[in-house]
Amino acid sequence: MDFQFEQERIVSAKTKEYVKEAINCYNDHNYRSAVNSLYSVMIVDLIEKITVLSSLYDDEKAKRIIDATNENIEYNIKNDKWIPWEGKLIESLHKTPILSSETLYQTITELKKWRNFSSHPSLNDFGANLETPDRYVVAHFFHILFNQLFTVSPSLIGNITSKFLDFLAEKQSLLIENEEKMDIYIKDSFLNKMYDDQKDELVKSMFKFVFISKTDNFEKYRDINFRALCAILRTNPTRYTDLLISDTVLIHKVELTDIDERVNYFEKFIGKHNRLYQALSETQKSIIENNFQKNLGKYLLYPFVINSENYKDRVDEIQRIIKIEGSMRTDLNKLSIDGAIDPADMLDLIECFKLKDELPILHELIISIFSGSESYAQAKDLYLKNIILITNDLNDDNWKYLLEIVNENDQIHNSFGVDTSNMIKLYADYLQKNDPTSTKDLNEIVHDLKKKYNKILI
Repeated sequence: MDFQFEQERIVSAKTKEYVKEAINCYNDHNYRSAVNSLYSVMIVDLIEKITVLSSLYDDEKAKRIIDATNENIEYNIKNDKWIPWEGKLIESLHKTPILSSETLYQTITELKKWRNFSSHPSLNDFGANLETPDRYVVAHFFHILFNQLFTVSPSLIGNITSKFLDFLAEKQSLLIENEEKMDIYIKDSFLNKMYDDQKDELVKSMFKFVFISKTDNFEKYRDINFRALCAILRTNPTRYTDLLISDTVLIHKVELTDIDERVNYFEKFIGKHNRLYQALSETQKSIIENNFQKNLGKYLLYPFVINSENYKDRVDEIQRIIKIEGSMRTDLNKLSIDGAIDPADMLDLIECFKLKDELPILHELIISIFSGSESYAQAKDLYLKNIILITNDLNDDNWKYLLEIVNENDQIHNSFGVDTSNMIKLYADYLQKNDPTSTKDLNEIVHDLKKKYNKILI
């Protein structure tokens, strides 16, 4: 009998490892040994499940069972009298959902009986004998334990999603602006103690709370819940994206007709996990595409809009249109690039382009758009929302291009909202740090730049 498929579905790594011995015994026709080994694995799995419940759920019933089991084991170590702690554990768990299945409970009872028969000789007229169970009886033990115990996560008391939401609400101020801390807390406090099917259920529940639920309570915590959902997906993006794609009923419940925060969060989520796009309804796709094509930041961020995974292709297409039109005011498949990219999108763009080691390409585009400023107000808006966010990472070519367009465009260098003086100083600082052979001090470099870009006021 091949148990490979069942083995892969076991939720506990420890159980998955230990059960190999029982399977080997069965395959070698050593059925007494298989029963003894399988019984031990079953006890280990039960203890692990109740321990997870005790530590993860902080469940009093689980704690009492664990404490009683530990006390019985300690008693046996210290005393001659033996307390059958394994049997007591099984009976305690029979009163919980872990062993609520009567089929599972009766199978464990029968396994326990055959374990005793296989381990302890019986006496008859012919002397002492060890009973050997039929192979089909042993196969039945494996089948039931695999399907009703080993592959099932603990579910004694409480709802993991409720616990998780309470945790996020309590820790919101600590985690809201710290992605790294969010990842650590969620892993240590929850994910590392959960089985896969628990995590799957949590992902679906969080998806519903962030993108579907409309009650005031969910509105209040939507941002922290969204960040937590993203943190969970970062641990295994392929698995959880596939999980959501498989549940189109859930995805199609997301309403995009109302302009509210849920829509913004959903668009951002689809952008981060764009395979989900294929699971959207045609109506949802139409709304998403229409929104993205009216927004340069999203257009650059989300590849499915123009079917390109290559950032450079997207940037080159926009640069081409800008050069043809001679202005940032244009229309590319209804794409509006008349205005600054939203700062939140800018930060996401910087992160994405940095991961691809293509930041200079993004910088060149942002500077190109800035160069088309047609009013003081427009120059100020682009400067405050976009240019400021990239100045710390510009390379030498980017800096030269930026200062050239600032010097040439009087709507920029005459705008009180654009800190041209600071740009000169930042570039001077960049040159000083990146040219170890230079003997000039910072003031001398600023002076030289002022002469070169003579329309910029210092």
